[in-house]
Amino acid sequence: MVLQLPLSADADLRAFVEKAALDQVDLIAMSGPGANEVEDELDDWNVFLAKSEAGWIVTTAHTPESDLDTGETALQCAVRWCGREHAEIVKL
Repeated sequence: MVLQLPLSADADLRAFVEKAALDQVDLIAMSGPGANEVEDELDDWNVFLAKSEAGWIVTTAHTPESDLDTGETALQCAVRWCGREHAEIVKL
């Protein structure tokens, strides 16, 4: 999954991580200004909400890359690691 930045003012990262876990998302990638800070916050929620390490979602920040490049990276990971053939792009 690719999370497009910047986030909206009312973005709820806790709810986003909860839904991603329920949907069995394996990877959340993001790019652009603030990507590192958003990744840190996602990681905090990820650890706080997961029942075990097996439930953790991998996050990755690609600050200098475009959404398109980050999407390509997410797609490669989805195919290689998860056997999926798509990477969803979401905006909060």
